Amino acid sequence: MTSLRVPFNITGGSVADTVDVVKIIEQKIVNTLVTGKYERVMLPEFGAGVQQVLFDDIDELVEVDFKTDASSELTERVSGITIVNILLRQSEGSTATITVYYRTPLSEVRVAVFKVPVGILTEESAIYASV
Repeated sequence: MTSLRVPFNITGGSVADTVDVVKIIEQKIVNTLVTGKYERVMLPEFGAGVQQVLFDDIDELVEVDFKTDASSELTERVSGITIVNILLRQSEGSTATITVYYRTPLSEVRVAVFKVPVGILTEESAIYASV
């Protein structure tokens, strides 16, 4: 499986790609989380719409609601993974931290963590992942 590498860059005259399955899965997770409902013309129900909660005070109810919606959307849209847990935290200042714990069929639980400034969240936002 080959996928375009995010953030996009040009290498040797063409758009860089990756065959790293973990990176591809994490790119799909980010894509699903940052896409808002009705943002895609042919797939209006696609996306978890994390932007909608980033401007709210993130309390237990907001996190549980987001976790339920995001887990459902990720399970449906990202094939080959099982969502173990999702955490949404407001960090100091105007930064939010989203942590996704997921498992692939032949792996241990993996963790994808990304921190984003409130209001500036795109598919090219920095992702820091670890096992």
